[in-house]
Amino acid sequence: MKLENVPLGHNLSLDGGVLIALVTKNRPKQVEELVGKLLDESVKGVTHSLATTELLYILCRKVGWEKAFERFQDFQQSKICYIVETAILQPITARIKCQRKLAIADCFTLALAEQMQCPAVFAVLEREIKRTHSISLITTPTVFLDDQELQ
Repeated sequence: MKLENVPLGHNLSLDGGVLIALVTKNRPKQVEELVGKLLDESVKGVTHSLATTELLYILCRKVGWEKAFERFQDFQQSKICYIVETAILQPITARIKCQRKLAIADCFTLALAEQMQCPAVFAVLEREIKRTHSISLITTPTVFLDDQELQ
């Protein structure tokens, strides 16, 4: 699924990689397109608290704690996406993780997408996701900001 094919007003379950791309200064065209859709509220972003934790620690490694925490707080206050606590997603996430060889954070993103009945958005098509999809274990609609599509 491509970002431009997501219906207006639809929710999007945003992965940690997408959050990192959102707060990066030199954003690719696809990320700018997503930011525009989130800001004009033609789509609504949702994410989980594990993804925001990923955002914070990866920013910390890139720019140091103080700047990372400042950007993190700016992100939270921007209300660009709603943050869901992982506890309510645990049963679905555990089922997904049990059935698939994916990173736990990716399982939370897929669980949130399943719960919200919306596409999961990842920054890039990761090897594990491609492999898992190729054996028909991912049934959730997915969007990859690097413009790749699952076959």
